[in-house]
Amino acid sequence: MTRSHRQNHRRRHGYMLFEMLVAMAFMAAATGIALRTHQARMDYDRDSLDRLRRQLVIENLAEQLASVPYSQISTTASELQSDSDAEVSVEPFETESKQGVHLTIKMETGGRLLRHHLWRLEPTS
Repeated sequence: MTRSHRQNHRRRHGYMLFEMLVAMAFMAAATGIALRTHQARMDYDRDSLDRLRRQLVIENLAEQLASVPYSQISTTASELQSDSDAEVSVEPFETESKQGVHLTIKMETGGRLLRHHLWRLEPTS
């Protein structure tokens, strides 16, 4: 083997090692990005599921308050509030000919406030 042929062979061998190091660095960076993206998606899904769960709790409370007799709304609202993470406020209101209550059900999730409004009119005799 000639001398120049051996030098070319040594340079080529070292060049392949450098190519492998670059490829491995690229794979490590791509894997890191993929893992961060996957983790961000998992966090988003977890937050969305929690928000949906809390919204269903609020809807359930509103359904329960819509079905109780008008005279028991305040007591039922305070009982439901103590049994859940929701805040239930009862505010009476009057219009020209009707009276009723405005119920607001609130719950915080992920720094956002979920809110549901329910109006009940006093039954006419």
